Formats: sequence, C-alpha cells, structure tokens
Amino acid sequence: MPENALSAGTYAVTTVVYDGDGNKVSETAGGVTTKYLVDTLNPTGLPQVLDETGNGAVTRTYAYGLQRISENQLNGSPWTPSFYGTE
Repeated sequence: MPENALSAGTYAVTTVVYDGDGNKVSETAGGVTTKYLVDTLNPTGLPQVLDETGNGAVTRTYAYGLQRISENQLNGSPWTPSFYGTE
C-alpha cells in the first residue's frame, strides 16, 4: 500500500465533549458514554475529576488533597479502592 493511503475497514469513533473552560466533561467510545464531574475550585487550582458516570450511575470516584489520594472503582457489585502515596 502506498504511503499516506487509507485502507478499507471499520474504524472506531470517539466523541469528546469539553466545557467552556476546556475541561473534558464526557467521552463516547463504542456507543458507551462516560461523563466526568470536574471540580475547578480546589487547593491545587487545577481541574480535577471527582466522579465518572456511565449508564446514569457513578462508576468511579476520586479523592484529592494537593494530589490524588484515592480512587474507588465499581467492579461488578463491590467497590474496589485504590490508594496513592509518595515516599
């Protein structure tokens, strides 16, 4: 195939939506939409995702201080926590 040529096939489309401040607030890939609750008023002064939702339910939550402290992810029925730290 020549360089820079397109090949026939099926390609996935991802749609990303940003708010007026440039923060990613949703993403749709493979027909599945994930929405992001973004906190812009926090100690770091940077936007941070607090929750991710899919199919109308919260699927992931984050806790922050000056950096990410923990993440809870819904895997099936139980929530699975992850903790972050530095040495």
